[in-house]
Amino acid sequence: TADLLKIVPGIYAESSGGNAGANIGVRGFPIDGDAPFVTIQMDGSPLFPPPTLSFLEGSSLFRIDDTIERVEVLRGGPSPIFSNGQPGATMNFLLKKGTDSAEGSLRVTAGTGNLRRFDGFYGGKIADGWYGTLGGFYRVAQGVRDGQYPADEGGQLTGSITRRLNQGEVTVYARSVN
Repeated sequence: TADLLKIVPGIYAESSGGNAGANIGVRGFPIDGDAPFVTIQMDGSPLFPPPTLSFLEGSSLFRIDDTIERVEVLRGGPSPIFSNGQPGATMNFLLKKGTDSAEGSLRVTAGTGNLRRFDGFYGGKIADGWYGTLGGFYRVAQGVRDGQYPADEGGQLTGSITRRLNQGEVTVYARSVN
């Protein structure tokens, strides 16, 4: 997540802690660690509103997978209007929604530390006006040193149901992270 934020002008993401625990800075705001002026959202809801817990910032609670359609970032000025009061930046990750045409993807990733990651996504029409998605990932890695057990094992599963109405839509989603 922090690596994606590196392409946003005026945002510095230092992810030396690995998959989680990035230090995210916004130009013009002092930072000594974590992400005190940043809100991470999924479909408009903050993942964890208070930015005041040491060693816990929003990107630590979020992993990107194939269920994410795009990210929208609002930096400075009006950012507190769209979030829970963080003046630096609001980063809103938007989920994919099912469409009339079914779509899916499967991906396998391998890397150092004996990393193996399996990603999948499927979305489409369930019934007239109803659409659904299901996707996520599972990964396992030994890490850079052999600790005699997996250093990283788990994943997440996300599902959504969308009801399209004449003048809008209602979406309900659930995400399980391990």
